[in-house]
Amino acid sequence: MGLGVSFCSAFLLNQYAVNNHRQDIDNNFISQTDDLISQTERIENLIRTMPPEAFLKEFSETFQRCNQLTKEYIKSSERDKDTTEYMIRTVLSGIITLAQLFDKGDKSARYAANIMLFEQYGAHNPIFENENNVKFLSHGADLKKLKGLLVLNKKLSATSEEKYPEEDSDIANEGVILPVPNDHININHKYVVLPGAPLAFLTYKANQYSDPDTLDNWMKEEGDFLKATRKEVKDYFASDCANFIKSFVSLPIPSKSESVVQPTAILNIHKNETNLLDEQDQLESFTLIMCPFFDILNELLCIR
Repeated sequence: MGLGVSFCSAFLLNQYAVNNHRQDIDNNFISQTDDLISQTERIENLIRTMPPEAFLKEFSETFQRCNQLTKEYIKSSERDKDTTEYMIRTVLSGIITLAQLFDKGDKSARYAANIMLFEQYGAHNPIFENENNVKFLSHGADLKKLKGLLVLNKKLSATSEEKYPEEDSDIANEGVILPVPNDHININHKYVVLPGAPLAFLTYKANQYSDPDTLDNWMKEEGDFLKATRKEVKDYFASDCANFIKSFVSLPIPSKSESVVQPTAILNIHKNETNLLDEQDQLESFTLIMCPFFDILNELLCIR
């Protein structure tokens, strides 16, 4: 009797183990199948957003030229701020050419790029002395309580219209200053950070807006902004100051230091037509492709 019970117990335990093993195999197979389907769909999406054939050749030539110029300049003993900024505009000009190709945009479209640098509050930092210089700042907001400010210097900008890397003439001489709050969402899970460069800075992710209406809808649906702030943003993009920006992307330039948890700067690219890099996965692919140029910009920004 005892032997029979032992045999039955052993048999049942063995069957339980076999069934579990089969279940694991089935689960693994299902998981691998799901992964394969997911990867296949991702590859299909990447193929759909592959750049035109001319892009690869242009990318190689542009990168080699920018990289070689930067290496030679960094080794040079004759470096100054003006020349460094000229070098940065040279790299931006190359990025604009690549963005236009990758975007498959009209050759007559005007593309432009600029860099915004982060400024943290400091007792002797003059940029925090006048809140009227900061765009889209909520009434009564204290600059000292912000995480900081993102500052666009006209000298760190370029356009597709200029044969040589000249500054973007459409940017006001005083540049653009945007507020960066301490957090990007509030307790209601609504965004409290402005779209574009400030959002890219806090989330460390690229973001894109196909047209001014998309921007306004995002602020209305996803954000927690005062009506006055939304109106100010909408009026700004309809004004002479920015009505040439019909779509734009903001890309975080990663820090060279792994211990730094925020971007070095933000790269903005925009054009005077809608739908910049708005195809599925197009922005993600372009951001990855730009990594070597981010390294060059990091090198130049460090010695500026």
